[in-house]
Amino acid sequence: MRPITVTLPYLPLTNNAARRHRFFCRLAGALCLGASCLAVSGCLGDGLALQLGPAPDRGIISGSIGDTPTLPSDDDIIRDAVAQADVKTGPWQDIEWNHPGTGDGGVISYIKEKRSARSICRSFITSKHSYDGIAQYTGEICRARMGREWTLKSIEQQG
Repeated sequence: MRPITVTLPYLPLTNNAARRHRFFCRLAGALCLGASCLAVSGCLGDGLALQLGPAPDRGIISGSIGDTPTLPSDDDIIRDAVAQADVKTGPWQDIEWNHPGTGDGGVISYIKEKRSARSICRSFITSKHSYDGIAQYTGEICRARMGREWTLKSIEQQG
């Protein structure tokens, strides 16, 4: 058997059909060009990792300061040094103190303890060495007779 071949006559496109055909061909070309531009732009970003320098540190986030512990003040350091002093050795002592957070330091040279029925108080004299210079301070800390915490009652810079 012989295959049957059918030939269709060539039908030329009308003017409107030809315009529509050109419009849709151009539209399809523009869509293909737009899609390829989008695909290539993705490759030019971090997709191919084409970096000229070291990678940025993405672990650091601006404004992300965590909870930092508050540093004690110089007065707190002095209060603790006076509270821990052994007053049985006498009132004239040389107890050094320093504050690593501020760089300040000094020497507690005198501590005298007074006891009453309700409280225990210690008067002291200390120097303070800071970036502003050297100054001398007098002060007093107290605690309840049965309490454990010392509170700073006063601290004043002398002349």
